[in-house]
Amino acid sequence: MQRGADPNVRCEGDYAFPLHFAAEKQHFPIIRLLVEHHADTNGEGDYHELGVIGWATAWDYIHANREIVDYLTAHGAQHNIFSAVAMGEVETIRKLVARSPADLERGMDLVNKRRHPLHLAVVKKRPESLTALLGLGADMEALDEAGFTALDQAALRGETAMAQTLLDRGAKIRLPAAVALPRTRELSRLLRDDPACLNPGKRWGHLIVRASEQSSGTVLENLIRAGASVNVRDDPKTAVDCTSGYTPLHAAAFHGNVSAVSVLLKHGASVSVREEKYHGTPAGWVNYAGHTEAGNLILQGPVDLMEAVENGLTERILAILAEEPDQLNRPFSDYPLYPLNDEGWYTPLVLGVVQGRVESVRVLLDQGADAAVRGPDGRSLCELAEEQGHEQIAELLNAVQN
Repeated sequence: MQRGADPNVRCEGDYAFPLHFAAEKQHFPIIRLLVEHHADTNGEGDYHELGVIGWATAWDYIHANREIVDYLTAHGAQHNIFSAVAMGEVETIRKLVARSPADLERGMDLVNKRRHPLHLAVVKKRPESLTALLGLGADMEALDEAGFTALDQAALRGETAMAQTLLDRGAKIRLPAAVALPRTRELSRLLRDDPACLNPGKRWGHLIVRASEQSSGTVLENLIRAGASVNVRDDPKTAVDCTSGYTPLHAAAFHGNVSAVSVLLKHGASVSVREEKYHGTPAGWVNYAGHTEAGNLILQGPVDLMEAVENGLTERILAILAEEPDQLNRPFSDYPLYPLNDEGWYTPLVLGVVQGRVESVRVLLDQGADAAVRGPDGRSLCELAEEQGHEQIAELLNAVQN
């Protein structure tokens, strides 16, 4: 910024300022620096229609920092209905709805599942916001993109007190709430009326994916017992980042839901299936999200060679190659759902080099992996290792080639 960088430049994808991203990541020193250089603390007009304060509070994965929110409001940021709900600002909620009644049923964007403020109060665990919204007449039967009411959300997330508040107000019990609370009588009736509703392609075929994100293993067991499939593919509209081909195990992995991971694996969920947007397996998603315990469970399953290489599972590499030797030099482009792209030429050895997995590289070279493979631009693996700063790997490659 001292050299003229604009603190209010917008990115192409989210049409957001640097301050939006600093707020999302809760980087207070960067927030201060940007504000001191006249960053717009409201930031209206971003793709997600949350403004800076919404990015600091309203994403479902954020644990909002009160000090950051107070700093932003002290420097001109104005609450919107979603940030007010996320922070439990009851008086602000009332003022916003009085000024704009449509805010009471305002939907979030698709990335945020088109939740209404009442849904968000549950997601953010704000009973005070829930009560305030109900007092203002919020529609308890309003649906988000997944087809859930606020009661469904509360039940699936184990928020029993908020679920009871909604029930006391007359919220209807539908199948998601009946499974999760659990309400055996209502569940039996609903399944009797539509016995195939949990099957893939049916009304609640994706319910197990949503439950895998936040619900207990007991809820997953109930769903599976009632006919839900552990390998169903999610609808891109409700999957994380609109991903196609996302499964319940991807969902449990990304959210670090160990209880759900255990149940899904017990019932045969595939650990090697790849979704179609980033081509990641559940192990890839759990690694990206940094959930070690869930990752350790998933990696006990029959992972493919690429996953074994990426996670440094040398014994698994040897076992896989003993059973299927032709996988040694098999590129990504030959894997299911992995189209030709910038990484399509990666073999297991290339992946090990790029990832800096020294022991994986050592094992693969010992097994005769092709070290002479070159990238589309002609670079050798040794050059690639040196560029990545993996000196030990470069030495291993040089030793083989010399």
